[in-house]
Amino acid sequence: MFTVYSLHNLSKTPRTAETMLTVSGVGKVKLKRYGRQFLRLIDRYTTDHPNPNSCLFTYFVAKTSSS
Repeated sequence: MFTVYSLHNLSKTPRTAETMLTVSGVGKVKLKRYGRQFLRLIDRYTTDHPNPNSCLFTYFVAKTSSS
């Protein structure tokens, strides 16, 4: 679905569909297919882990590999 590089960048940048498109490895097809789920995952993570030092990248990898 996404490379580790893309997952790492997704963990740092996007909050909207438009900003997801700025991440290398995310195009319109992946945005349409996975964008909503990733944005929900980001929102859920930031709600559950308000500490800005917590690792969203590790959370992404755990969630996407278990799907």
